Amino acid sequence: MKEQFVAITLHRIAGHMICGAVTLTRQPDRSWRGKCAKCGEEFRVEPDARFEGQVRAMRN
Repeated sequence: MKEQFVAITLHRIAGHMICGAVTLTRQPDRSWRGKCAKCGEEFRVEPDARFEGQVRAMRN
């Protein structure tokens, strides 16, 4: 069975205001994509072993 990784993070504006939640899904190229639930802004996180490690840690 193929694992699908999903991560949730916050869309922060100017480093302090929170706009909304961003649900990211892992792509075949190991990057992460999603969009802010409130404003709809697109997000992409390049392949990052540290970020993926944090996602795995939250699953356990």
